[in-house]
Amino acid sequence: MPDNPKFSHRFASPIRPTQGPLREIATLYDAFELIAALDAGQQAAPIWERTAKLMVKASQTGRKTDIGAARTQLTRALREEGWL
Repeated sequence: MPDNPKFSHRFASPIRPTQGPLREIATLYDAFELIAALDAGQQAAPIWERTAKLMVKASQTGRKTDIGAARTQLTRALREEGWL
């Protein structure tokens, strides 16, 4: 995990995809790892770009509402990929 504690913010509850590169996403760092594991085409898709932007915002502010919004968007993206 990076030294930056902003990446250690935890989601209210972990996300457990049934497919994809990670089996549990419990922190912003986990979510960033997932996005980094996507191929360039997937990363450029609007849903993943939006997800990444919300993850960055949540890591910067640390607000529960921003972390929750990032988690909700991540869930949407995972569903679109068929990973939930």
